[in-house]
Amino acid sequence: SNAADQYSKGGMGSTIEIFQNGNGNDFTVDLSALTCGVNPLTDITWADKPAGDFAQYQNGRFSISSIDIFGDDNHTAQYSEYTVWSSSGENDQEIDIIGDDNNAAQGALGESNIADIDMSGDENTAAQKQVGDNQQAYATQIGDQNKACQDQSTELEYSSIMQDGDRNAASTSQTGSKNTIAGSNDWHTYANGVLLEHVPEDKGIYQEGDDNTATISQVSTHWNYGHQAAVRQYGDGNTMSIAQTGNAFTTGYARMDGDGNTGSFTQDGASCTGWLYMGGDSNSATLSQTGDSHAAEMYQFGSTNTATVTQSL
Repeated sequence: SNAADQYSKGGMGSTIEIFQNGNGNDFTVDLSALTCGVNPLTDITWADKPAGDFAQYQNGRFSISSIDIFGDDNHTAQYSEYTVWSSSGENDQEIDIIGDDNNAAQGALGESNIADIDMSGDENTAAQKQVGDNQQAYATQIGDQNKACQDQSTELEYSSIMQDGDRNAASTSQTGSKNTIAGSNDWHTYANGVLLEHVPEDKGIYQEGDDNTATISQVSTHWNYGHQAAVRQYGDGNTMSIAQTGNAFTTGYARMDGDGNTGSFTQDGASCTGWLYMGGDSNSATLSQTGDSHAAEMYQFGSTNTATVTQSL
């Protein structure tokens, strides 16, 4: 049970690294298996941190924080900071973990930061929170019963979660404008009744396996700038939910392949587009749009499926 503490303040182009091989290494994160209260670390504010905790608080620009862990029951923290100093941040955060029952948190304050968590094993937990414009968050989990949660606020944010395994849960929340949990409009390539799909797997929430859950929430703070969101699930007994509110010119795409899946779409705003494809049997889908000038498309291929589409002012 080791504890590696790191702190770096000021400067540009710094790199700080931690390598741990073993179990029960600590920087007391936990996040109590999410759903999704977030935390990182602890729900930001910071402004030039010290006081308690840290393993890799870094306040600089164009810098790299890196943690590599092999083992079980490890607790992994990362912070960043910087706002302004022409023009803030552009730091990279990287966490790579192989093992079970690990938890990891990344937080970033400022603009143009990139956060990346990769976990291989079972019952791992990842949380990412970014405050500021033009941030990117990526989480990859391979194994069963893993949980990933992302929270971004302001604008021009991008996030992606990829999970391969069963009984996993992915959740992304974005507040602001012009944010993306997806790729390009290549997601929506359906013409003349023929699916011409081109789905980049690193876009949006992507899950492969059974009994997985994907949840997306996007709230716009600007009436004329919407968001984009996408979910892709392969497997049976999966659940998907996309809720987009206060948006104009917002798009949501989802594809679910397998049996016994449930998909739900809610869009509230103007000029929104919702697209849902389901392939398999005993699937259920709802698509609800409130406001003006919406477009809705739903496709189901298989037996004993149910679908409901509602549009209202």
